[in-house]
Amino acid sequence: MAVLAAMFSSCSTVVKTASTAETTSSIENATVADLDVAPERITYTVAPSKAIQRGGMDNVKRAVESEALTANGNADVLVEPQYIIEKKKSLFGSKVTSVTVTGRPAKYRNFRSLNDSVWSNPAFRGLQPVVIRKGGKSPYKFTGRQRTDAGYTDGMRRTGFSTIFNIGGGYTGYDDPWQSVDQGYLRSTLTFGWQCTPRLFVGAGGGVDYNFGEKVLFVPVFAEGRWYFSQMRDSWFFDLKLGANIGSDDYDSGVFVAPSVGYSFGTFEVALEYSAQTSSKEYWNYSYRGDHDFTFSNIGIRLGFKF
Repeated sequence: MAVLAAMFSSCSTVVKTASTAETTSSIENATVADLDVAPERITYTVAPSKAIQRGGMDNVKRAVESEALTANGNADVLVEPQYIIEKKKSLFGSKVTSVTVTGRPAKYRNFRSLNDSVWSNPAFRGLQPVVIRKGGKSPYKFTGRQRTDAGYTDGMRRTGFSTIFNIGGGYTGYDDPWQSVDQGYLRSTLTFGWQCTPRLFVGAGGGVDYNFGEKVLFVPVFAEGRWYFSQMRDSWFFDLKLGANIGSDDYDSGVFVAPSVGYSFGTFEVALEYSAQTSSKEYWNYSYRGDHDFTFSNIGIRLGFKF
């Protein structure tokens, strides 16, 4: 009896459990939560004991997952797990010598009622940003780019620093001291700013503007504000530039105002722009000396690239 008792006690089996998320499907219940998934995969190797192996291969995998999650910040689940199993054969069968698992550890957070999320949540319908991780403590290390790329749903305009390069031209009309002039202009501007929300952009910039009628180069310097009519990257927008029109040669500086309406395709955009530039110039009419004030009224097409 003592021998039999010793034999049964030496054949005990250790069973471990771990949750595995293999798909992105959700389970609806009275309470829901967000899943904070690490951007990088982890790799963990375990040499399972004989007691664990007696529970079968599924038990071996669960044990390896459990230890991998514990070693990586006590995460809750391992997303998209993959296994490399090494076995050693003998006359009496085979045994597992090592198991390596790779996957993305994840944690549940923001537990809430089902009625306060899902269909009633504007973020679920793509009407506002869905922040996967922003601030707070986490066992995972995110780079700056990963924070930005993972911050919003696909197709939504991201916040942060932005640069806008524009080039365009069109018609310009004005009065000089003796006649009304109809000519053209070319303009190139560069704006540095901040996308405060998916709809609002503010910044400041400058550029160069060539007037074919007066054959003169102006330098507009301005503050810029832009409002997108949608939070998605493809949307209509209204833009306003307001600042100074710096003249050259004999032309004095003045005011620069340029409202525009356009459509953004994400990185590329096209707009219809009107601008007014004021300036003045000294001229001589026989023995008479005077100053003439110019107001250049421009309307044209503008192509832009946002980075």
